[in-house]
Amino acid sequence: MAAQKDERRDSYSHLTVEMVTDLAELSEEQVAQLRQKSQAAIDKYCTVGHTLDDGASYDFDLVSE
Repeated sequence: MAAQKDERRDSYSHLTVEMVTDLAELSEEQVAQLRQKSQAAIDKYCTVGHTLDDGASYDFDLVSE
């Protein structure tokens, strides 16, 4: 994963996620299809991505054990 950090806000402005796998046995067409299907699955099912897209808020609470 790589990230661009906004130092002023102490937050990340962009994240890049990289999945490393052996694609040597696949043709260029198969790799293109895999990229397309992977992106479609991420767009449909990625809870973290949906949460970030929706601008989720958060709560903080400090509790005693």
